Amino acid sequence: MLSLPDPAALADLLAGWMVPPVEFIQSLVASPIILRPIFYLVRQPSVISRWVKLAYHNQDSVTEELIHILSTPPQDRGAARAFIILFQIMGSSKLGPSVRSLFPQVQVPILLLWGKQDRLIPLKLAKPHLYLKYNPHIKLVELEGAGHCPHDECPERVNREIFDWINSCLGETLTLP
Repeated sequence: MLSLPDPAALADLLAGWMVPPVEFIQSLVASPIILRPIFYLVRQPSVISRWVKLAYHNQDSVTEELIHILSTPPQDRGAARAFIILFQIMGSSKLGPSVRSLFPQVQVPILLLWGKQDRLIPLKLAKPHLYLKYNPHIKLVELEGAGHCPHDECPERVNREIFDWINSCLGETLTLP
């Protein structure tokens, strides 16, 4: 897993009585009347470029090719509707089960990689080290010099961590091609 957010984290930060009003405000902000014009603005390559530079710690990874790859799907028919639905769901505590409730049920080894310089889901706010108390099968690796997209920013290091983890789980030695 990479930079795993906990959908219940916002609810955990709020007093129980505050969750419904906060979700109501989020639903107002997430209305199609507001989000559709925002979508047409944020799908512009110049805006996408700014967001990517926020997501990537390694600015050398932010290339014209990457911006083109990321700015092409938002031009597709139906992209605005998908953006609106995604935004509405992400603001809901019903997005998915909490890490606290899900991880104790998982009985297989888990590798969680997280960029230390992730500004979209920062380590300090996400607190993935707490995930370890929910499940002893988790190995958390914090990657120095990586942001939200370590698989793209430092693929060799991510691949090495995955291979090392697989080797430790299997008790064998696989080699990278």
